[in-house]
Amino acid sequence: MNIAQKSSISNLFEKISNDKLAILIDHALLSPESAQNKHLQSSLQAIELKGMKGILQKAGSAAFHPCEETSLSSSFDLAFSYVMDAPALEGLTARGELGYKFTYPDSRPLTRYHAEDDAHAYAVVHLCHWRVGGGRVVLNDLYDIDLQTSDALREKLGPLFQGEGVELFPFKKDAWLARSKHFKNLPSASLNKVMNDVVLPWLIGVSKKDTANTQPSLESSIHTLRRLQSEVQMFLYDQPDQLSTQNKVNSIWFSDTGVAPASWDSLELVTASENHEHELFKTKDAQILCLHELTKPMRHHDFNAWLEDLRNMDQLIFQPLLKHPQLQVVLCGQHGFKTWSIQHKSWLNQSLNTLKNQIRGIQSTLELLS
Repeated sequence: MNIAQKSSISNLFEKISNDKLAILIDHALLSPESAQNKHLQSSLQAIELKGMKGILQKAGSAAFHPCEETSLSSSFDLAFSYVMDAPALEGLTARGELGYKFTYPDSRPLTRYHAEDDAHAYAVVHLCHWRVGGGRVVLNDLYDIDLQTSDALREKLGPLFQGEGVELFPFKKDAWLARSKHFKNLPSASLNKVMNDVVLPWLIGVSKKDTANTQPSLESSIHTLRRLQSEVQMFLYDQPDQLSTQNKVNSIWFSDTGVAPASWDSLELVTASENHEHELFKTKDAQILCLHELTKPMRHHDFNAWLEDLRNMDQLIFQPLLKHPQLQVVLCGQHGFKTWSIQHKSWLNQSLNTLKNQIRGIQSTLELLS
């Protein structure tokens, strides 16, 4: 977490109200493999995380919500629907539509459509690296790409996308927004689910990992988008500057398709960091803080950076929120998410909770994050 990110997080507190606040942290829960890492275990025992532990101990026990390994939606996708009290549709997270709505608020309003009309839908187009080896193709994260390079690449590829009926719009330095009728009702796998895994079982249009499309009406769109993906790869292959360094852009990934339910119409984006490492949303009676600072270091298995960002998050977010009247904390991981709910209680209830914690013992950081 750099100085700019720390400053941006600090500025969040000017926007946070005393309404109910849900905090969603992506890649905060450790996978069983990561939890067995001896270095990480030792490091977690050495850090206190006073803010996070203080808040979670007030809540007591957590509820775990599993995310199937074959699910197209990530645990973060499921958690966002959970706090919005909306159904989670497989591979239809509507984050592309939300991204367009909040990035281009002055554009024509989004039209809610029925299955039979020909309105457009939205997706996120991620810039990524496909690593070929041993007869497999694995999707890897980009180590870095600057906004100028991303914009130049989008302008070069624009005509190719338009030829297949897809419009592109700026969004983040490593992702664009796309609009097309081809995305309507078309499931797509979250980048979080595909990252560091074999690409083929997750290609756009599957109903679950390694499961064929089950809707014949989507066949034409699936064929078009997969062809476009191949055309982009061939274009990038002919750009030698794109392949001069490992983990440069050599492919794209479509995700975050779907239509936001009508109940999300009240959702507003209050503020977001430059590349959306964190976002603060507002509903009629609550706020939702989404934190993605832990995502990149966990994808790269950089546990030192992950721990440092966790410490910063505790200091900058959890410690200042220790006395917030209504909190919901959601930690997301590879196999699901954990939820804790904290409401302001009477002095007697707080004393009883303190006594219970003393009797059962304080959970270790490793236990909380596993």
